[in-house]
Amino acid sequence: MLRLLSLFILGSLVMAAPAHGAASRCPKGTDAIGPKHKPRACVPRSLPAESPTALKGLVKGKPNRRLEALAMRMLGARAAQAGPELPPGVKLIESDGAVELRNQAGDGVTMGSKRANQAPGCPKANGDVPAKYDETMTFGFADAKQGKRTWTLITMRYEGPWSGHVGVDAKAHTFDLTPLRGEISIKSGVEIAATGKVLKRNPTRTYRTALTRSAIPVGVDPVSLLREFTVRGPKGSRGDDTDREVAGKLLGFAVWALSDIKTALKEGDVRWHDQYACAQRDYTASPEKVVKGGRADWSVRALAEDGTPVTDARWGMSSGCGAISAESASGPTVQVGVVDQAGEWIHGTPGACAVIGATTPAGRIPPIFSTIPPVEPKRYRYDIKIDYRKSMGPGIAETLATGTGTFTTGPGEGSTPGTGTFSGSEWDGTAVNSCGKDMLRTRTFTSIVAVGGEIQGDQVVIGFTAVERAFDAAWIETFPVTGGERTIESRAPFCGTPNLALRTAKISVKATPVSG
Repeated sequence: MLRLLSLFILGSLVMAAPAHGAASRCPKGTDAIGPKHKPRACVPRSLPAESPTALKGLVKGKPNRRLEALAMRMLGARAAQAGPELPPGVKLIESDGAVELRNQAGDGVTMGSKRANQAPGCPKANGDVPAKYDETMTFGFADAKQGKRTWTLITMRYEGPWSGHVGVDAKAHTFDLTPLRGEISIKSGVEIAATGKVLKRNPTRTYRTALTRSAIPVGVDPVSLLREFTVRGPKGSRGDDTDREVAGKLLGFAVWALSDIKTALKEGDVRWHDQYACAQRDYTASPEKVVKGGRADWSVRALAEDGTPVTDARWGMSSGCGAISAESASGPTVQVGVVDQAGEWIHGTPGACAVIGATTPAGRIPPIFSTIPPVEPKRYRYDIKIDYRKSMGPGIAETLATGTGTFTTGPGEGSTPGTGTFSGSEWDGTAVNSCGKDMLRTRTFTSIVAVGGEIQGDQVVIGFTAVERAFDAAWIETFPVTGGERTIESRAPFCGTPNLALRTAKISVKATPVSG
């Protein structure tokens, strides 16, 4: 990944004091760490592309341009799992992620780039995202003259565990460094070009830096953190211009590491927030089928990728087919209810529905789009029983009768006729036994019946008429589609006396589901 990173004037660093007298000012193109007249490090204002060649400026001398260009191509080709052919007289040596090219004269260039990062996976239930940063770059070259080969090898490494922290909005907010360590080592020596026999091995110069810090905002400018790094040079001191330059570049390279961590968390946000790739959910919905005017309920809990319940969540709920109990909630679980206030959950409609989503420290859960269908329309056989009584008071025979009827129907079938009977006993009023004579004498009777009904939505309309007694025994009543019972009272005249007769009808309707 290529970047051009601008660095600005930085504050002082915690480090050992220079080993000897006052040092010169930092060169142009760098910013002083510490007092300008006595800088402790000189940080370049800009860094080149993130590649091994960024280390080239830390050593004196110029590498073989032809070998350098070829080495860069070799690194790129190796990343693409291909390899350019080597020109005649050039030897390739590969070791631990680095390539070394040597020509016949003994000149050489070494380049390497190795990444052993552990990218952040899915957040834990509490939002922690453990990861590891580990990147190494190598650059070196050798110059062969008069049978001697003078070589220098620079290795720069930044490594350390870190942890991101995802908030309840399912986005990373901060990260911890525990710690992030950086190191530049410079090795050099002289050997016989033909045999590799060591003539001189210079002491290794090692520069180290480290930062331990918690709750660093993801949006932080990496440059602003450089002043917080501790830096140590060879044997704990940096006393000359070269030491300050190397220490400054080591700090500058920390910007690469911090920027990579920020990028890793931003890419993580895409996975666990935008793509719903981490957090999960578990839910139940009831009942299995809904009825007109009924209620549906959902119980939902949010889970991390490993199935652990999350520590918190922010919920959003909506419904386009009923009144929802709440549009938002907080906590790891939520209960959602939807009520059919408009009476629209009937056959042919979606029934109950709800859309439920949440953000959690473990990521954003895949939204729930859930529906519960209405009960399927059923055909019923309706059995009707009517207990009828007509009372005119003491001394007058009552009318006692029983009516029965049955019919079978279903939704959309319209009015369906059935069969039935109506029979009982009553005062035997005749021309010779008129009102005021023998009022206790009775007779029996039977009447043909007109009976039937029609299902209308979640109700059934029942009609029952004793044809020969239509004045006393005729009813049109509405019951739930599943049946019911009610008692009806009314007054009627008798023997010329208004409202003398009290008519009572107990109507029972039994609904039995049938197939076909």
